[in-house]
Amino acid sequence: MKRCDFYSKDRAEAITPHPDVCMISLNDVYGPVAMIGRGWRDLLTLRFNDTYHGDCCSDLRRGSNPELHHAQEIVTFIRRNADCDTILVHCHAGQCRSAAVALLLDVMGWKLADRRRAHAANPRLVCLLSEAADVVIALPHEAVRAQPEVAPTLWW
Repeated sequence: MKRCDFYSKDRAEAITPHPDVCMISLNDVYGPVAMIGRGWRDLLTLRFNDTYHGDCCSDLRRGSNPELHHAQEIVTFIRRNADCDTILVHCHAGQCRSAAVALLLDVMGWKLADRRRAHAANPRLVCLLSEAADVVIALPHEAVRAQPEVAPTLWW
């Protein structure tokens, strides 16, 4: 079964590379690149900040980070490694950029153990990845909001 997960930079640096596992390393533009090590089946290293300005989906090509070409590189990497059973993703805190990519992986067939952990996924990156992969990615809080409201049970 295919699976994916996402981590912080510190946690990812502590993981021992494995020849059957792919890694996506998302680093800040002005910070040091994560020391991921060699030995992964495939490794994609990108640098862009965890920013999203204004309406994240209105103009996906204006110059703010992350940009559409980053999303396209991620999608290309994932498709190139379609037969990889495990893809891990990290960003600085392991909450926003990496969570957005993990949600994409979940939609594309890799099982994300707990989608609720991705509650802070960067909405701009989610929009960009959706466009680049031509898929719809529901944010965990949108799935919760989409649930029909149930009247509380009254016990008297």
